[in-house]
Amino acid sequence: MKDTLDTTFIAAETTHAAVLFADMRGYVALAERLPPARVAYLLHGFFTILARITIEFGGQVFHMAGDGMMAGFAVRDPGDRALALRLPPAARCFRALRR
Repeated sequence: MKDTLDTTFIAAETTHAAVLFADMRGYVALAERLPPARVAYLLHGFFTILARITIEFGGQVFHMAGDGMMAGFAVRDPGDRALALRLPPAARCFRALRR
């Protein structure tokens, strides 16, 4: 019997995008010494800030797990390096989290 892939429900599209991976620095040490409720409170604030900025810049949150988040941003002109790197949302996330 020949192995075949049923592509009935598979749709593929090629696009240019920038992907932002973010996690909380020092999370493991923090989680080991703080009560669980406090850790959950900090994670909620962390993800809220990152998600709001991602959406504000037209991005999409793909995944949140543990202390990490993955977000994507469509790049309309892949030749524009500054746009491709999506520095504004990344810089804004960094500044917001430093406060």
